[in-house]
Amino acid sequence: SHLLPDTGVGSLMESVLSSRFIHAPAMDYGTRVSTALRVDAQGRVEWQEWTWDRNGQCIDVRRHAFDLLR
Repeated sequence: SHLLPDTGVGSLMESVLSSRFIHAPAMDYGTRVSTALRVDAQGRVEWQEWTWDRNGQCIDVRRHAFDLLR
């Protein structure tokens, strides 16, 4: 796409790398872990992490929550 930056890796690879979730089995390349962290106004922290296999399937989910010390 014309909106992608020219970083020197070529337009095909730039297109693959521009996604939030990369699944490129032909290149043996892709997202292994996705992590989300949320902190609310009361200081509650919620952390969640997904682990992906080489087929792009979720194989593990980990969650943790705690309150920040004030």
